[in-house]
Amino acid sequence: MNKFLKQKRFTLPREKIGEKSEAVCGGDMKYTKLAIIVMLGLILSITASATPIKAQDPPPYYAGYYFYGKEVPYASGVSGKIYTINPEVPGTNYFAQWVTVMLSLRNRYWIQIGYAKDLAHTGLTLLFYIEILDAWGHRWHWISTPKPQEGIVYKYTIVPAYSNNEWKCTIEREGNSIFEALKETNPFDCVDLEAFSETGIGEINIDGTHFSELSYFTGRGFPLWDHHVPHADSPYYLEEIADYEFYAYGGG
Repeated sequence: MNKFLKQKRFTLPREKIGEKSEAVCGGDMKYTKLAIIVMLGLILSITASATPIKAQDPPPYYAGYYFYGKEVPYASGVSGKIYTINPEVPGTNYFAQWVTVMLSLRNRYWIQIGYAKDLAHTGLTLLFYIEILDAWGHRWHWISTPKPQEGIVYKYTIVPAYSNNEWKCTIEREGNSIFEALKETNPFDCVDLEAFSETGIGEINIDGTHFSELSYFTGRGFPLWDHHVPHADSPYYLEEIADYEFYAYGGG
């Protein structure tokens, strides 16, 4: 299983199809049925593009916010503060907290930045990381230094660098940049934003999780999120403070 790899499905609303009031006979019935099938296909394809994406059943387990869960035309980057926790991670499992720019909803492509404890990659040490899934494949950048410290709030940002299809990924502590990197993706686009805590198993306790000042980049500034779609897989749950802030608990 690819860790942190979010695979989600479209959930389509049920459409009510009106009953036909006139009787149709012979060859007309065949063409009427064909017309109905074509119309249904068009309705479902239009509905799919406007329906928020929901997470599949766990694992992985998620607790956090989608910005919209569908395409948003006015956001081109993401920023958010995350309080660092350090839960016990048994076996070869993992824990991560991150913000994400969705590159494509249709293909489930994205770039994300955050911190993690992944026994397969980091051992028992918390590490910052950047992860990308796009047309070129699935890849990680584990950041060996600096390292996240438990109890500290870091600000994570992904914005366009406007050169060579690159994103500028930064981590800040108390207003000072402590890490910066450029990452190229294909495609180079922003269609939605996400901010989540993620675990490989429900036995990992995420009490103390706090995301705040979630913002979207407009090209000129970082307004706070003015919309959110919450999602939490049991045994985790959210305390929704605002569109741009939440606490998460549970597990263990």
